[in-house]
Amino acid sequence: KEMTEKLHITYSVCTAQEDVMLNKRILLISNTCVRKKLQYIESVRRQGYKIVCVFDEAHILQSEKNEIYKLMATIRHKFAFFWALTATPLKNSIEGLYWLLNIVQPNLLGTYRQFEYQYLII
Repeated sequence: KEMTEKLHITYSVCTAQEDVMLNKRILLISNTCVRKKLQYIESVRRQGYKIVCVFDEAHILQSEKNEIYKLMATIRHKFAFFWALTATPLKNSIEGLYWLLNIVQPNLLGTYRQFEYQYLII
């Protein structure tokens, strides 16, 4: 609603049951539905479109052990850009910040061990 009212952007909302995508430039897919829409994401990509992922509530990506993190890490390469939106970038530890940055820009900080050696002072 906010995108339409404030920015005058039209979009479609993708649900788990929906098979046909509406013809809009912006498609909103919740993180709970993304697994069911992987084939659609790949077909759009194969048509030459660039896909931008804007991941809201990105603090859930602060653990490599999280199922959503694992899924997004495997499909991260399908997105031309990946934006992470969160109001809580440092939820529990500096390690969480590493994993959040690693999904946004893979290998920016090297492996976690390299990051730990380079940036953590204990």
